[in-house]
Amino acid sequence: MAVRIFSLLLSFALCVCFWLTAPCIAGEQGLRLGMDEWPPYEYTTAKGEISGIATQIVLEVFSRMGASVQGIESFPWARGLRRIEAGQLDVLFSGIYDESRLYYVRYPKVELIISRWVFFVRKEDRAHLAYNSLDDLKGHRVGVVRDYFYTPAFNEYIENNRDIVTVSSDRANLELLLRGRVDYALCDYLNCLQLLNAGKLKDQLSPLEETPLADIRLYPLFNLATISQAFVDRFDEVLQGFKQEARYLEIINENIQ
Repeated sequence: MAVRIFSLLLSFALCVCFWLTAPCIAGEQGLRLGMDEWPPYEYTTAKGEISGIATQIVLEVFSRMGASVQGIESFPWARGLRRIEAGQLDVLFSGIYDESRLYYVRYPKVELIISRWVFFVRKEDRAHLAYNSLDDLKGHRVGVVRDYFYTPAFNEYIENNRDIVTVSSDRANLELLLRGRVDYALCDYLNCLQLLNAGKLKDQLSPLEETPLADIRLYPLFNLATISQAFVDRFDEVLQGFKQEARYLEIINENIQ
């Protein structure tokens, strides 16, 4: 009888340990990860390798947790959201906290990194286009990316203004700006600098970096149905510890061009 009780207690302890460190459902095959093509945060290199600030941080934290990864797929952000909502992904990164998604995702408390969002303009227009408040945008066409959540105030501005032009990607947004189809393009500062460098467009487009729209926290989105809250809490704990190490800053600096 004592042996049986011991066996039951051991089994219970192992189950609790697994519950604290692994996904509810996805643990056996490994986590199914999805990401956008959004350098320097997450991107596919010319050699076909997955890299980026958020990618490396997420994988490092999962490694320290002992959580296996089945694979990482790249999608446009809107498609990634549909896939995680449909249960086809366990984790999607990197995204902004949005309460409207809480019925299908869990958010950690600790952000991966803070993203600075600024307006880009054509250099020839910089003398007469500025951004100090949303009033400066009125009467001008502003490019934004479909299904991005920026800030509550700016999302409300998008809903209430006809001069908003919605595109599928940040690259498409900068192309519209270059062709004069929009006057402002809202973009993550680091992402659009990389896009400009890659396209050799720094002499044509310029960020209004002195007055950013906002500094926004970026998170991984965890599937509510396949990932336990205990797993997310453990992710927070490990990530918080990792952010105190020199390697965290090294990852950021290695990916900034």
